[in-house]
Amino acid sequence: MKNYRTVTSIVIALLCVALIGTSALALAEREDSLSAGRIGSAYGGAALGEFAMSLGELDETLQQCLYATDAPLLSSLCSRAAANAASALSAMSSLPYSTQELERMSGYINGTGDYLLYLSREAARGSLPDSRRRGELAELAGGISLLADGLGRILTEHSEGGLDMDEYASGADAGSEDTVGSELRALEESLPDFPRLEYDGEYSVSALEREARYLQDSSAVSEAHARSVAAAFLGVPQTRLTSAGLSETDVPCYGFTVSGEDGTERSIAVTERGGVVLALSCSRSPGAAALDLDDAAERAGRFLANRGWSGLESVSSVRAGDIGVVTFAAVQDGVLCLPDAVSVGVALDNGDICSFDATDYVMNHAPRSLPGPGVSAEDAALCLPQGVEAESSRLVLLETEGARELLAYEFACRAPGGGPLTIYASAADGRQIKIETGRS
Repeated sequence: MKNYRTVTSIVIALLCVALIGTSALALAEREDSLSAGRIGSAYGGAALGEFAMSLGELDETLQQCLYATDAPLLSSLCSRAAANAASALSAMSSLPYSTQELERMSGYINGTGDYLLYLSREAARGSLPDSRRRGELAELAGGISLLADGLGRILTEHSEGGLDMDEYASGADAGSEDTVGSELRALEESLPDFPRLEYDGEYSVSALEREARYLQDSSAVSEAHARSVAAAFLGVPQTRLTSAGLSETDVPCYGFTVSGEDGTERSIAVTERGGVVLALSCSRSPGAAALDLDDAAERAGRFLANRGWSGLESVSSVRAGDIGVVTFAAVQDGVLCLPDAVSVGVALDNGDICSFDATDYVMNHAPRSLPGPGVSAEDAALCLPQGVEAESSRLVLLETEGARELLAYEFACRAPGGGPLTIYASAADGRQIKIETGRS
């Protein structure tokens, strides 16, 4: 970074001011009503300094990544840069502005960190980026350099008294000029759009621009049709439903509400395409639990079967307060398709259904041409660590962060301490690809 030493010096000074000033101002708070604002300014200045320093380190490490031709070195550099991005976001969250107010900036940093983790994983396997990947990395590096230089300038102007730190909860676009917030907003507006990347990560085009696979061949339904679907699902007359209109979301839905005699309210969403119930929620707070998770799973399964949801298998049951949340997944050709999930919440006091969520199922479910495994379950089990044995195994379909699907063996094990341990191995070559702890 061009002014890295200058920024570092300013950061150290601001941190010292924050530590010393906070103690002094805390004593004065009893006598001066302005002390809270001063303390907020001190903390805000320290957070700004940490934000600028982390971005400076990210900028510097990214520049080094551009010249790395050794796979282990590139993996290490990308991992370090991703950690710099996480530190920058952590510092950013301590500023007087939410990430929603500076959404493009936080998204750019987060996306860069995610892409760097992908490159680090690929380099760890010995794969160096090709010319396209290097071009994408250079494009991201250019955006981060712009942010790092801008943050360095803002930090310098603030430390010299040219920019005031906004008060906490004031917002970055509160309309004031000559503030850190107004300059951050201007810097964000100068940031180029995040590049369209195709990689195995959550900021890839495939992950960001997904369509509901289950609804692809479905036609739009009228609100009247959606009302009839909602009423049948809830088991109430259509006349009791109040329309909440059509939502403009990734999966447009008609919304309806119905009030119970006890004053509680249930809300239900029905997709515009296909007329499928997407979600259900209830405002009632359950009382003390009288049922266990096995009871909840039985009631949830019966609820789904009575509403035409077939071909599902229960995969987990967890307790959230006095609600048992049971998750089901679709089964095709004996393979458990974990991306095609449906969850049902059961009140543990009386067994009422208090929530339903089929978002994952609607986004992912479709007939698939599933590949056969390349290795046997016995051979794949060789990936288990010494001292850990599988209690059961099965073929499952996993979804990566980049919305790719992988056939895998799921090994349900016990950790040395007795807790549940689930290890997934690629069905293609038997290597470990995912580990979960604490899954019930």
